[in-house]
Amino acid sequence: LAGQEKFPFSTEALRREVKHSFWLLDRVDSAKALAKKLKAHPVFREYLQGKFKAESWHWQKNAYMRAAKWELHEKNYGYALTLALKGKAYPTALCIISEGGLSVLYKHSPQELRQILRNATPVERARNFNACTLILLAINLNASPQDAREERDILMINLPADWEPSSEENARFLFLEALDSLPDSGMVEADLRKLLSFCKENEVKLPRDYFQGIFRGVVGQLGFYYRRSGTLLENVHTLQSIYDICGLIIKDCDGRLWHSSAEAELNYMQGNIDTADEILLHFLKSVSYT
Repeated sequence: LAGQEKFPFSTEALRREVKHSFWLLDRVDSAKALAKKLKAHPVFREYLQGKFKAESWHWQKNAYMRAAKWELHEKNYGYALTLALKGKAYPTALCIISEGGLSVLYKHSPQELRQILRNATPVERARNFNACTLILLAINLNASPQDAREERDILMINLPADWEPSSEENARFLFLEALDSLPDSGMVEADLRKLLSFCKENEVKLPRDYFQGIFRGVVGQLGFYYRRSGTLLENVHTLQSIYDICGLIIKDCDGRLWHSSAEAELNYMQGNIDTADEILLHFLKSVSYT
């Protein structure tokens, strides 16, 4: 289109001529398709970016926020969060994380995630406490348990004085505290046993996202222990115990299957390849959540 001078917006002269107008399209799908093509074409993209940057920051901020809310409505959580952060729309970002879960945080740096926590008001933190705990979990996995603990302490002293957490919110917080002990898997196990008692007493379970704290945090750390002479059996048994607990406190987590995966890993490291393959085959073929 940019190479043919009879199409609207194809030349600078035509852009000036029709800058006050709108193209009217008969369907939402048509508008989306047009928007996609405009963004993809280098000439139109440059034009749109130039117009956007010429506006005031207040206008840009509102535009980012409206776009983020639209993407949230369309359940495009990752793009919605990117737009919200560009517009520094931190309350909207918390809403997006609440709906989108842990996976929407993976592409963002710990520093960006800290900004969400630190720029939210106490009321917004309390209203979206579950989103805040997911941010802390992401910081734990992508930075360090120490960084997550520091942010958690800041969060807790900046909540409303009359705020009372629910049983599930308390469980999320206790889980994060258990991860503080990494890379000491034995201490993690002990803390998770306390959490198990709490969950049973209050009849609550954690969302599936929290298993990433075990799968990526604890299991990743255990690789270091395996290299130490005489600790292999001890650490595999600790990991199996952790998996058993997770099956009881985390939704859609089959602790027995994960327990068997640790058994397969043990056999593999001991040279029993056929036994390991047999166990893992059952694990991989399972239709249950793993």
